[in-house]
Amino acid sequence: MQRMAITVYSVRDDEVAYFQQWQQAHPEEQVQLIKVDLTVETATLAAGSHSVILLQTKPVDVTIIQVLAQLQVANLIVRAVGVDNIDAKAITQFGMQLANVPSYSPRSVAEFTVLQLLQLLRQSFRFNIAFKKGDFRWTPFLGEELVGKTVGVIGTGRIGAAVIAILKGFDVHILAYSHHHNLAAQGVQYVDQLPELYRRCDVLTLHIPGNAENTRLIDGAAFQAMKPGMILLNMARGSVVDTQALLAAMDQHIILATYDNEAPYFGQDYSQRKIDDLYLRALMQRDDVLLAPHMAFYTKPAVENMVNQALDKSLAFLQNTPTLEVH
Repeated sequence: MQRMAITVYSVRDDEVAYFQQWQQAHPEEQVQLIKVDLTVETATLAAGSHSVILLQTKPVDVTIIQVLAQLQVANLIVRAVGVDNIDAKAITQFGMQLANVPSYSPRSVAEFTVLQLLQLLRQSFRFNIAFKKGDFRWTPFLGEELVGKTVGVIGTGRIGAAVIAILKGFDVHILAYSHHHNLAAQGVQYVDQLPELYRRCDVLTLHIPGNAENTRLIDGAAFQAMKPGMILLNMARGSVVDTQALLAAMDQHIILATYDNEAPYFGQDYSQRKIDDLYLRALMQRDDVLLAPHMAFYTKPAVENMVNQALDKSLAFLQNTPTLEVH
């Protein structure tokens, strides 16, 4: 078999053991681990590699892809689902192949979704803040129960379907909106128009890709159509929600937010640094907002699957295995 070099960028400490285990199981392959992100400057580190694996929210634009192509890197694999930060046209232009890991652990995101929903309903995060200040009173944090509520799910792919499977145990009424009514046979009720979902639901959870079609899907008009007090859970990309409209709607709704301009901040330590982004600072100062730093996926099984499936796809590319398209 042809020896293949794989260069992996943005490697975290919690991933190293899984990379090493895969390397031990595939001694004929050479895997280079790099902790920094893929940039124009660091792209040269992939010289001699057939495949590059990455995980970052920073853009991978035509200038980076051109450098990789000049180094004869043939394949780019994202060890996650989202590829919206990759210049797909440049991938085609330079004759490279692009793949992702579409199903590393839908359950991890689904469980986190329901966990945060329960926190918002019971206001447990507010209790924790008060307790740490020595305030052990119950009031004014009177909670709500999930049972009997109407939950809207936008996007019923792998993650959305996993969320619905968990929610069925809470005796809620589920409404869904999706291009594909893939769960209709299982009794899930779909609506054809988003305003109907906004009008009828007590909770709305988002599980759709961060592509051009979905950019600012939840805008000012959407917030105006929602029930007062609706809980919004954005488990998709931050770009799906209009941040300005979100801030304007805060007094009417309860939010679990994934922030649009997350790339410079999430995954970084800003405890001793100034956050210049005014929108992010405004969200952080609200006590009725839970901000998730792009970590709903972050479990041991998910991380292991992301590593192994990305490496396996690199190997499959080399062996010309079909059906490696991006999902």
